[in-house]
Amino acid sequence: MPLIIIAFAIALGERFYLRANGEQPLGQSSVTNDLSFTIDGAIRGGEHLEGDTLLSTDAIIYKFLSAASEEIKIAIPRKSEYLCRMTLTDSNKREIPKTALGATFGTKFFANVSYYESEPFRWKAFPGPYKCGGGHRLYSVGELFKLSVPGKYTLEIQFQAYKQEDVMRLVQFPPIRVTVSKE
Repeated sequence: MPLIIIAFAIALGERFYLRANGEQPLGQSSVTNDLSFTIDGAIRGGEHLEGDTLLSTDAIIYKFLSAASEEIKIAIPRKSEYLCRMTLTDSNKREIPKTALGATFGTKFFANVSYYESEPFRWKAFPGPYKCGGGHRLYSVGELFKLSVPGKYTLEIQFQAYKQEDVMRLVQFPPIRVTVSKE
């Protein structure tokens, strides 16, 4: 399996390698307004582990893809309370509590907020296969949730971004689920 280096991470002085199952992400939303988002994991340094499970220590990498034949200009909320919302459940469907950091995410996800209040940064959603374009590093699941017991968990995560049309329009994507493993 080839290693894919994310360009933005190198610019920040860190190298991340995607934990992808072949050329596909660990999770991808359905297409909404010609856009979708993907979730993958990243491992610091050169170690690369194959599989279709996100480790609780992997950094979560998310990216937006264009379903159109050209790139789409988007803006991504910089503030965590607007960017995404997430829950983590164990194998018995019990919700795992969030850390103080994790509790900041999604608190205003459904708020009727102005474009500027979310402090978005401009980006592009690239067309083509999953391996095209750059991604963004979130945090690891272990930094966002209070995980103490080894096992398999389910991360449900939902993102939103602004799509540039005649004005910037908010697009909320359907949630996706990714399996997380704590060793």
